[in-house]
Amino acid sequence: MITVKYPGKLYLMGEYSILNPGHHALVLSVNRYLTVTIKENDKLYIESDHGIIDDEFNGKMPHVEKAITSAFEYLNLKGIKINDKFNMIIESELDDGVNKKYGFGSSGVVIVAVIDAVLKFHNVEIDSLTLYKLAVYTQVVLDELSSGGLLASSIYGGLILYRRPIFSPKSIRDVEKEWPGLCIKRIPYSFQVAVGYTNQGFNSRNFLEKVQHKKKLDINTYQRLMKSADAIVLDFSNNLWDKNKISEYRNWMLEFSSWADIEIETTQLTHLIESALSLGYQAKVSGAGGGDCGIVIDDNIDFDRLALKWNEKDIELLKGVVS
Repeated sequence: MITVKYPGKLYLMGEYSILNPGHHALVLSVNRYLTVTIKENDKLYIESDHGIIDDEFNGKMPHVEKAITSAFEYLNLKGIKINDKFNMIIESELDDGVNKKYGFGSSGVVIVAVIDAVLKFHNVEIDSLTLYKLAVYTQVVLDELSSGGLLASSIYGGLILYRRPIFSPKSIRDVEKEWPGLCIKRIPYSFQVAVGYTNQGFNSRNFLEKVQHKKKLDINTYQRLMKSADAIVLDFSNNLWDKNKISEYRNWMLEFSSWADIEIETTQLTHLIESALSLGYQAKVSGAGGGDCGIVIDDNIDFDRLALKWNEKDIELLKGVVS
């Protein structure tokens, strides 16, 4: 029996600008994990909180299905005989069943973990960079709007500075090529992060489509905003002690929200952020906004005091998520 485990992620900074190749984001892994266990079986059987696949793919878990397909493609590329009969159990701490998604990137993490598990089941060990490329390739096949940042965070762990490559894979052979512009750099950090979940899950696809539409109408403003966002990310990556950059990026997201006509900072998220600011902390939305999570950053957070400020009926403090 083989078991693999990978963490979820939170965007510290760089949301939206990382949609552009060559741009940067700071992404932080969380202490909640997705675990995949795989072992020999007389047929294909996959079980998770989101459904069961019994003997054949049924479309219920597309990320799992495409991750397995990508792993099989890679095995074919390497000339390794495929064993497609196995028992796979997927267990996740990244959401609370079907109806509660915290915004920790569970769909991306399941791709990473399933690919790695299937390859290890075939006695194939790959390095982190190849696993990242296989996961990105899988998202491309799924036609997902993704920068690859959450995949890199899950695989490399800790705090990473991620630069999106100026490349998109079109075939399985591309995982063996060099991807121009790609940078994944781990950065030591000592600050604490509190995560507030708004109890309002959000699918970012609609926002991203609106952004792409507005980009076509006003490319000059879009390019200016992307350039300024990237500068803030790089400044903060070089000076993590300067927590004011968190507020600077929050202000950038508010400006971007107004320009794109999307509600990144909802009422709950604004309450989360302003409550934290009143305690002297820095805070911002983490991810696309519209729901999901906000984060609070400081060298020494009083979590109990923060919980009282938030009123956990509206905002759930996820304690012990980030080390």
